[in-house]
Amino acid sequence: MKSLLAWHARQIARHPRRVIAALVVVTLGAVLCLPRLTIESDLSALLPKDHPSLRLAEALSSEEASRTMWLLLEGADLAERLPVLEARLLESPLLETVDASADLPERAGLARATPEVLDALADALAPAERRAALERAKALLAQDPIAGRGLVQRDPFGLRWLLDEARLAAAPPGLDLDSGYLFWPERELALLMVRGRREPFDIDYSNALLDDLAARLEGVEWEALGGYDVARRDSTRIRGDMTRSLGWSIPLLLLALVLSTRSLVVPHLYVVPTLLAVVWALGYGGALVGPLTPLAVGSAAILMGLGVDFCIHYLDRYREERRTVGHALAVERAHVGTGRALFLGMATTLVAFGSLALGSFPGTASFGVLLALGLVGAWFAALSVLPLLAPSFPSLARRDDSPSRVVAALTRLGASRAGLPLALAGGALAVAGWVGALAGGLRFDADPSLLRPRDERFAARAAELDAALGASPLGLRVLVPAERDVTAAATAVASLLDDGLVARAEGPLAAVPGRRQRTTLAEFEERTAGWRAGAEADLVALGFRLEPFRATLDELADTLARPGDAPTPDVTFEGREYRSLTLHPPRTLAGRPARAAFRAEVEQRLGADVLFVDAAGLGDSLGPLLRGDLLWSLGVSAPLVALLVVLVLGAGRASFAALVPVFAGLGIVLGGLVVTGFPLHPGNLLALPLILGLGVDDGIHMVLRWREARGAAGPLRSTGRSIWRTTITTGIGFGSLLFARSPAIASLGALAGVGALVCFLATMLAVPHVLGRYDRAR
Repeated sequence: MKSLLAWHARQIARHPRRVIAALVVVTLGAVLCLPRLTIESDLSALLPKDHPSLRLAEALSSEEASRTMWLLLEGADLAERLPVLEARLLESPLLETVDASADLPERAGLARATPEVLDALADALAPAERRAALERAKALLAQDPIAGRGLVQRDPFGLRWLLDEARLAAAPPGLDLDSGYLFWPERELALLMVRGRREPFDIDYSNALLDDLAARLEGVEWEALGGYDVARRDSTRIRGDMTRSLGWSIPLLLLALVLSTRSLVVPHLYVVPTLLAVVWALGYGGALVGPLTPLAVGSAAILMGLGVDFCIHYLDRYREERRTVGHALAVERAHVGTGRALFLGMATTLVAFGSLALGSFPGTASFGVLLALGLVGAWFAALSVLPLLAPSFPSLARRDDSPSRVVAALTRLGASRAGLPLALAGGALAVAGWVGALAGGLRFDADPSLLRPRDERFAARAAELDAALGASPLGLRVLVPAERDVTAAATAVASLLDDGLVARAEGPLAAVPGRRQRTTLAEFEERTAGWRAGAEADLVALGFRLEPFRATLDELADTLARPGDAPTPDVTFEGREYRSLTLHPPRTLAGRPARAAFRAEVEQRLGADVLFVDAAGLGDSLGPLLRGDLLWSLGVSAPLVALLVVLVLGAGRASFAALVPVFAGLGIVLGGLVVTGFPLHPGNLLALPLILGLGVDDGIHMVLRWREARGAAGPLRSTGRSIWRTTITTGIGFGSLLFARSPAIASLGALAGVGALVCFLATMLAVPHVLGRYDRAR
């Protein structure tokens, strides 16, 4: 590899114009591709598609459900304005349907009717009461033939009050049943449900739809709850995160490097090749992988931190060599002296991440492509752009003896009597962290809600929607095996309703009476046997014609008919038949513990083999899969990284020393996660392979410089200074992600930044002890 690097250095010195032309062509191509850069705000893209829960969700998912959105309207004059607003929405070419009606059941089904309601119905249908009601109806007709005729035909036996009572019991509290809308007068709140024509993650369509709604609902306070609003907010937040991370990282990088180098020129030379690499990665990566996931947008800031590392090591070495030799020879020595270490750091990072990207979560793929392109581009840019820029700045040949106080302090600390105990204590912490992690102390969670800010206004509005409807609008769909005893399943559903764990149950299985209801219904059927024949006879005896009453009698007979005992299975999944059931808890289940408790209760009553279709809790079952991916990544990447280090450094103390920083960095970070209980999820899991690459990079640079310097203090201090500068820039690159509103991106920056700092401390305090330098110094 040395000869290849030397050849590349000579080609740049001999043919600079060709190199410049090639760089211009590559950059122009990336710039032309940048307009194709799009962001996929669908957070489900981060999850594995072959998991049983996801297969079930996809098999039963309804496009109509994903295109449905609630509109919350508020105002003092809503009762009068609702018909006009409904008409405006119906005129929208972007909406497929508008459902503004209350859509409540006109009568309660017998399967869920209370014994009191059934007793009242049986009493009202008894011969004496039935005949008395018809006599009152006849008297009403005599008093007011026009108005009374319609009323008597609709309710000849006076049962409307009973049915209305059941209807009121089923309705949300405070709802105005007479308005025909979901309208709460006391709250001055109304709900409308709309359905779009396209999927919500068509961002352009979502923006157009919401803008159209704003125009049609002008003058009314309103808010959207659903996929289109979520998609727009996610897209806006993610783009803002990318803009802020780059906006913070670039000026902070320059400021830190200006303070470190005491130069206004050198920091810009560090940054220019890295910016080119970021442009190449975003341009070509966006064109290759299509829409980028929320995680991939953080790669730009990460590449700024990692890419500047390459430039710092290369340019610092070039300046050191330039003090004694000419430009061409200084370039060649910088190529040979740093090229191997930079390549190995890049390769180990790609190996570590590649093993994770090949796991179960495909959302890391676009991040991997961008990272791979960016790292290769940063390595190539550092070796190609800096030699072209260096001759234009003669000041680079001046001495650069500006010491780093941090490096000097750590060097003195490491050489002191406290140095070895401190290094051993850090090693013990790392070992404890690894033991805790491998013993199962890590917490894994793939809940997509972790990728959104906790202060999202949707949470407060969803609670308001729960209170208005008296139940969560997001029901949990449960599939009960068809071979399960229907009566037992219905009894279990009734117990969930009676205990208040479920506010509303829907589906064919919900209409089946349980054991207790069967007894009550049997008594009701016995008391009302022959009611229709008796009612027809009473009508004829009192002089009524039967024909006008047939529709009312048919409707009443349907209402009083006993529900079917065995509804037909309506779902088939992977060769097994199920009966579906939708359970609405009293409140939307927020958080994994609440969902787990609710599912456990349902499984206890309906059976452990029921299947759940719950988009909100989809990530709950993916934690073990995430843990398996981490073990896979460590099991594959650790041997490959160790092999790469051994191939470059050879077996022995040098290779062991180069691996010390990454062992310490990963161990202490994992231990911190175990102690704090902070979960690993698809967002921040990517920090671990990045820490691996950073740690190996620091160790390799120190070991190679130690060999080259043969123990001399000066070159080792200069390398330590370069590593400190790269730690600062890496920390800034990752630290800029802390300003992201997306928790996934923010936690990724926090973990990687802490890991980078630990790797630096281990490089300065522990690696010299392993190499034996501090022992000889004492």
